[in-house]
Amino acid sequence: MSKIYLLQNVYEAAIERLEFVRDNFDRVIVAFSGGKDSTLTLALAFEVLDGLTVYFWDKESNLLTTRDFILDTFDALPAGATPYWFCLPYKMRNALSVYEPYWTCWNPDARERWIYPIPDRRYVYTRKNNILEEHGYTPERHNLYRLFAELVSERGRYRTAILVGLRADESLNRFRAVTKNPQFGHGWIAQTDAPNCYNVYPIYDWSFGDVWVYINCNRIPYNPVYDLMWQRGLLKRNIRISQSFCDVSKQGIPILRELEPESFERFLQRVDGVNSMTHVDLGEVLKAAAGVDYDFLLQLYPENVREQIQSRVERSQVLEPDDPNVIRALLNNDIRLKRVNRAPRADLKERWKDL
Repeated sequence: MSKIYLLQNVYEAAIERLEFVRDNFDRVIVAFSGGKDSTLTLALAFEVLDGLTVYFWDKESNLLTTRDFILDTFDALPAGATPYWFCLPYKMRNALSVYEPYWTCWNPDARERWIYPIPDRRYVYTRKNNILEEHGYTPERHNLYRLFAELVSERGRYRTAILVGLRADESLNRFRAVTKNPQFGHGWIAQTDAPNCYNVYPIYDWSFGDVWVYINCNRIPYNPVYDLMWQRGLLKRNIRISQSFCDVSKQGIPILRELEPESFERFLQRVDGVNSMTHVDLGEVLKAAAGVDYDFLLQLYPENVREQIQSRVERSQVLEPDDPNVIRALLNNDIRLKRVNRAPRADLKERWKDL
């Protein structure tokens, strides 16, 4: 779909969307991450809605400043809001190391190396009081979002809206996530894999500047890490709050040493490959992709990882070992080959040309 410009400003449109949610949904959840967009979404929701549920999935990989900001935000929630903070062991991708391609946050066996301790709050849920256990939680499956939606909606008994602070101008994939499966006649509502639960994107059409204008004009407390990033001259596209060490967020690892040395030191002790990322210029590495042999590159990986890569290439209908894009993906340690860049097909270029 093409962009359609309205006479409303983005604030008026967001309030109208939240009013629709208020009138058509039984329960409302706000997904909070500590970033500017979820901070904005939470503030807007409180303008319109009562009885909100607010949750945070803590992957044990935030900067300490971010952790403190989220803790302050949760402690300041009004009496009518219901907070949930999850600190559960979860197996996740570690894109910083070929020797430890996965790591488990809140791993009880690594307790002495946790980046920060589990907050001592009544709204924090751990292995000891895991309310998602009966809904099928396991550390290996990334289904926490669905399980939590099932919990709040009582397995679909109540129509539930999950407010997500996602903005479409950040990437085409985010635009598609919002608009590819519209519900209730609105392109900013999407079905989830939980019964009778829907993702709602009230600020999907806001710009970077819109977000900060609202936060400033309304004196909304925000994560101080943004100020640190701005002071160090980061480009707008790089001023992002991210947790975990996945393929996307790893690009920001080097700057963390300057932003918050104490957090960076804790990252070093917790996850393999953090230090290496500060000494490698990925841009220069990727420039050499055309001159790297696929078989030679495979030999640099541990046997178990090498077998995974070979299996994915052999099973794929589109991946070829001699494809420079495959080489680039592997040089970027994308062992799942999920981000193999390809030239867009002519039909796709035509479909998205008006964006």
